[in-house]
Amino acid sequence: MIAPQACARELGLSEFTIHRWIRDGKISAVKLSARCTRIDGNSLADYMAANRFVPGEKEAQPDQLKRQKNTAIELAGQA
Repeated sequence: MIAPQACARELGLSEFTIHRWIRDGKISAVKLSARCTRIDGNSLADYMAANRFVPGEKEAQPDQLKRQKNTAIELAGQA
């Protein structure tokens, strides 16, 4: 069980983001008292694995490709 503050610090996120994930049901947590919440480590690991971001793996969106193609054609026509 992990405190939201420690989780936020380790992930480089705000504590608000961690509490939002809990509220939205993205990660499981247990409320031990009015001011004491603990995050399930397995739930957090599963969420992070399913939503990991690896720079450079994002594919260009179709609109972006179309815009780039049109810009290239316009530039070729000006030459």
